Amino acid sequence: MPTVGRLTSSTILRFGAAVAVLVATVGLTTTASGAPNKTIRTMGTEDVHINSKIFSDLRFSPGNTNVKSGDVLTLVHADDTDEPHTLTIIDQGEAPTDTEGVFGCGEPGTLCDEVFSTVGPQIVDQSAPQFINVSGGSGLDGRLDTIYLPSGSISVPVTAPAGTTLSFFCAVHAWIQGTIKVG
Repeated sequence: MPTVGRLTSSTILRFGAAVAVLVATVGLTTTASGAPNKTIRTMGTEDVHINSKIFSDLRFSPGNTNVKSGDVLTLVHADDTDEPHTLTIIDQGEAPTDTEGVFGCGEPGTLCDEVFSTVGPQIVDQSAPQFINVSGGSGLDGRLDTIYLPSGSISVPVTAPAGTTLSFFCAVHAWIQGTIKVG
């Protein structure tokens, strides 16, 4: 049993377990290099009820996150679908904002069409998570940089300068959107 002013091994173990739970809850871990790691998960499901409705609550969780330049972002496929996702950096205000824009996003001349035609040919294995570096930096830092995630997870550094806000969306499910504020 712990005593005041003295730490016992059981107190240390309980404290360590509490910290581990807190870190898992917040979604912040540390990489082998010591850089913090923020996690974004795909969440939700979708379903079709013929002659009634199409249902989807697919989303990024969290949809908006804060990182420091150099931190590592991990994208985890945690939803109840077998569909791939992208986390594609886009210009602020560029994402579709209405039903027509979302469901027509793959049509010629649309943002999704641009992503598919620019990023698609660079995906070397459609069954494996990949980072497609379109902007030329060393990590997520510019327009059309894309994390392709058919399953599992992938970690990529965020190399945009401090003060930048990166807007992103899923080119497969254009209603899934968010921001990364880089501090």
